Order: sequence, then structure tokens, then C-alpha cells
Amino acid sequence: MTTATNNFIAVLNLPRSVPALLKTSANIIAALTGNTFFPTAGPLITALGSAQQTLFAAEAATRTRAHGTVAARNHARTALITGLRSAKALVEQVADGDPGHAEAIITSAGMTMKKATTAHKPPFAALQGATSGTVKLVARAAGDRASYD
Repeated sequence: MTTATNNFIAVLNLPRSVPALLKTSANIIAALTGNTFFPTAGPLITALGSAQQTLFAAEAATRTRAHGTVAARNHARTALITGLRSAKALVEQVADGDPGHAEAIITSAGMTMKKATTAHKPPFAALQGATSGTVKLVARAAGDRASYD
């Protein structure tokens, strides 16, 4: 017997450019700060703020075109993205714990929710065969212990 589990997926939608990433991270930090769904997120918010400030300083340093500043900025960018992914994991964990309010939890954290997609295989299909004038008929299985006539 299997049990169904709800997996709610939060999406960060992180931009590629550093200034846009800083703006997005500021929105997520602001959304998590004081959020009643995440009472224990204080250390995570502090770490995100620190990583954001480090990236902001590193981005400003790259404008001087000094040697090594781009590598430092890229390292700071990676650290911020890692922190944002940790925040995403926390949001998904809280959303999985409260399925009735999952969408509200995810959106209150400044993230979007991934839409669930399901593949629907038709019960019967006629496909073009390998050679001209032939047809391949495909039917969905009726069950594990089904027999066909």
C-alpha cells in the first residue's frame, strides 16, 4: 500500500545579472523577515543579509577593474545563491508540513510556486508505421494482471 505525499515546489526565479540578483535577494530577505510562517529563520536571514552585503561590495569593487575583483564577485555571487537555495529548502519544508496553506507560505516568502504537470497518455493511439502504408496501434495497459484478446 502506498501513500501519496504532497511535494510543493518553490521557485526562486533568480536573474543572471548581479544588480537584479541583489534586488531579488533583498525582496526575499524582506519577505522572510518577521514572517509568521518562519519563526526560526533568524540565522538564515542574517546569513543571507551578510552574503548580500558581501556581493554588493564585491560588485562595487569590480567597477574599479582591479585584478581579481571579478573572481571575488563571482565567489560572493555563488555564496548568495547557495544561501537563497537554503531558504528555498526551508520554505518547501514548511509548505510540506502544512499542505492546506502551502501556496500562501511559498508566496509569503517572496517565491513562486511551480505548477504541477501531469502527462496524460491517451488510452488508444494510431501512429504512422516504419514503412509506408503501415500503422502502429498503441494501447495503454489495462492493469498489472490484465489479459487481452
